[in-house]
Parts: sequence; C-alpha cells; structure tokens
Amino acid sequence: MLSRKLKGISATFQASNFTATKWNTAEDKARLANKLTKFILNGFEQASFTKEMYKRLSMMFGHIAEYDIQGFYQVWFKDDAACLKWVENALRGGVLGFVVGDPAWTWSDVEKAIQHWLTENKILEQVRNVASPGSSDVPAKTYESQM
Repeated sequence: MLSRKLKGISATFQASNFTATKWNTAEDKARLANKLTKFILNGFEQASFTKEMYKRLSMMFGHIAEYDIQGFYQVWFKDDAACLKWVENALRGGVLGFVVGDPAWTWSDVEKAIQHWLTENKILEQVRNVASPGSSDVPAKTYESQM
C-alpha cells in the first residue's frame, strides 16, 4: 500500500467507452475500470483489492497470477516501491512494452483507457514523489499511450 492517498479524479467510464467480449459485457469493463481508478487514488489499499480486481489485473498489462491474490498484492502493491513498479509497468504496457489484443477478445481497450487516465492524473509523478521524495528534480520517463 502506498503511504498516502493520491490526488486526481476517479474515472467515470461508461459502457460506451468499451467493447464487449464473449465473456464480459462493456458494462463489466467500465465498472472494473472505475473501481481500479478508485483503488489507485486511495493509495492501493489492500481492503479495496477484491478478488474480482485480482482476477482481471492478473490478465492485464502482461501480469501473471503471482500464485494468488495475496502474492499478487505483495509483488505489486505492498509498499511505495512496489506501487511505483506497478504504475511504470502499466504505463509501459506490461512486459511487452505495448498493449496488445483485439478489445472484442481482450481487455486491451481498458488497458489503454487506464494508461490515459494514469497520464491525465499524473499518477506516475505522484507515486514517484511518494516512493522517492525529492526525486522531482529527475526528469520523468515519458510513456506514450497508444490511445
């Protein structure tokens, strides 16, 4: 968990922002994307990291299951440094370095929307300042979203 909450605006994604898949509706995508932005703004609080969020995130941004929900949380959200690593990974597009997949079969449209939201709300800069106070003098890496 991040040692403090972040500033920003929770997303208000609508079903019309996303494409339904064979397994999930566009409403499912919008609902989880909105929950994810609240989770991030609340400092990645463990109590808000639900099984539903874990199942979805473990299949996004190049993630793997990390054994179970507790393992995933420990790897990606346990402290300031881990949260920074997650934000950098999400903005980069995961291990491949870009978001892949047809939104009719994957949640790639949600990944791109979250990348855009992270950038608009300056989440990387905020998390970097929490994880490494005084690092604002160091130029930030630029992550270009493929929106």
